[in-house]
Amino acid sequence: LRETARCARALGLHFIAVTDHSYDMDNLPGDYTRNDPELRKWEQFRAEVARLNHELDGFTILPGEEVSVGNQRRQNVHCLVLGSSEFYPGAGDSGDRPLFNRPTLALPELYARVQASGNGAVIAAAHPREVPPRTHRWILNRGHWRGADLAHPALDFWQILNGRVDASFRDGYRAWIGALLSGQEVGILGGTDAHGNFNNFRQLTVPFFKMVRERDQCLGQMRSGVYASQPLDADRLLEKLKRKQAIVSNGPAARLEVIQEGKTFPLGSHIRAERGFRLHVSAASSLEFGPLNEITLHTGRLGERQEQVLPLPCSPAAYRIDYEQEFSAGLPEGYLRLKVKAGGENETFCLTNPIWVG
Repeated sequence: LRETARCARALGLHFIAVTDHSYDMDNLPGDYTRNDPELRKWEQFRAEVARLNHELDGFTILPGEEVSVGNQRRQNVHCLVLGSSEFYPGAGDSGDRPLFNRPTLALPELYARVQASGNGAVIAAAHPREVPPRTHRWILNRGHWRGADLAHPALDFWQILNGRVDASFRDGYRAWIGALLSGQEVGILGGTDAHGNFNNFRQLTVPFFKMVRERDQCLGQMRSGVYASQPLDADRLLEKLKRKQAIVSNGPAARLEVIQEGKTFPLGSHIRAERGFRLHVSAASSLEFGPLNEITLHTGRLGERQEQVLPLPCSPAAYRIDYEQEFSAGLPEGYLRLKVKAGGENETFCLTNPIWVG
């Protein structure tokens, strides 16, 4: 963990979430084939996170786990639980016992346990639109998140940006827009699924037989961000995430606020429909990611099939913009969100979570 934090700080990050697999966290130390009823690995992990958070000035580690859990077809999918002090078991796709691959818990059971704990944990669908390799489906009973799985109100986020901009991200992005238009108040997160990959990605493609190496899904390639005027400890970071005050990015940063009736509403807030407001937008990029080249406001009206897209002013070759616009008549019931693009040939982007209107 200390080495991961050092690498993350070198990349300019102020926090990371560490979510190793549930089926690894309950192993007996030194013997991955046996479970430890005392959960010593889990307790050691949480103790090390607490120690590092005390030692590292201006940097926060958010502890959690990636729980293997059963979808509506009783296949193993992965669910992130961030900030919980409790351990949630999930060993269906561990491979520890071949052919014994039924999920330990179903998704509704996991949601109920997390909510009953009352510790304000964040729940996110991990890489929800990624379809596992055929061998993983056959041997480990792995599946993917289905529509009913993703529609549960206990789910705070979909982690649609997972280490690479690929078909599963684009599919997840489209599905998220559809969920927003249908009235689901769910957010998105970005991450790398690194599991210890600093500048190389390694993964089993055929369990026990074949491994691949790539330069994707490395630490810090895809990011979630929150805005804060001062360093955040784990509790305040978790609170901001729970309120969906987050952006996802592989480069630039964007900020969206609404000022209505004298109050400022950040991401994740609710404003009143058909009431005038002032929109405040800011965006920034760097030499690494290239100048800003497109800023668009996306508004969704409940029940409609697509969003309305409003281009906002963006000066050529600008690396920072700050912009305000009046909406004297307000907006109908729905939401608004921001998308920013930067760079040239290797285009990068930032997506905000919505501000809801209703």
